[in-house]
Amino acid sequence: MRQLVSRSLGRIATRRRLWNGNTETIRDLLDVRNPEHLIRWSWRSFPKLDARHHNEIEDPALAHLAWIVLDTPADAERFLRTLSPT
Repeated sequence: MRQLVSRSLGRIATRRRLWNGNTETIRDLLDVRNPEHLIRWSWRSFPKLDARHHNEIEDPALAHLAWIVLDTPADAERFLRTLSPT
């Protein structure tokens, strides 16, 4: 959640355009009554998505895939350093 709020605040501060020219506003971030609120959606969705990912990792039909689990930004940075440019 910290990363989610941090990214949203960064997009609000820079007025970064998203899809279809939309921008986030501080009102969007604070209006938690909105059913489409980003934090509410993330909070509700995480358990379902997390369970789905664990089920996929354990699915014998997908055993031929190499799963790379990156739990932290540091994990992602270490993984990216292992890749060579193409």
